[in-house]
Amino acid sequence: MSSLTIYLSLTSSPSTPRIPLTLPLNTSSSQLRALATAATNIPLATMKLIFCGRMIPNKPEGCIL
Repeated sequence: MSSLTIYLSLTSSPSTPRIPLTLPLNTSSSQLRALATAATNIPLATMKLIFCGRMIPNKPEGCIL
């Protein structure tokens, strides 16, 4: 199965280096949010993932790509 590496940037702390996150291509947005929470130590309730100016919704099904 193929994978994709994305880089998370924390907007609250611009000097923080980007955090690489490798995930399978069939990752759902809820799985992405859980992985991002673990990688950044930001609580899931306050996590906002934004891609191309749009917030990624928390959907349990369907891939995000």
